[in-house]
Amino acid sequence: MHYLGRADVHNLAKEAFVCLAESCTAAELDEVVTHVGGRATVLLRLRGYLHLQGVTFERRLSMVDGRLKKWPADPAYKMHLAEG
Repeated sequence: MHYLGRADVHNLAKEAFVCLAESCTAAELDEVVTHVGGRATVLLRLRGYLHLQGVTFERRLSMVDGRLKKWPADPAYKMHLAEG
């Protein structure tokens, strides 16, 4: 069994948050982001204080935002079926 260090746990938490975002509709995602503390707080938590980590998570979240702008009533993970 692999030992999970602090950085590993943080990456798992970021992955879980982005997966949750991909499973939300636009209204649900807005509610989640509001409860976390707002968009700026979410981006800070994904990137870190030094802005050195979490670029992939931030990119995935921006893709979710783009898809939810087109189809706000559907979860983002279903969007690839509608796009292609």
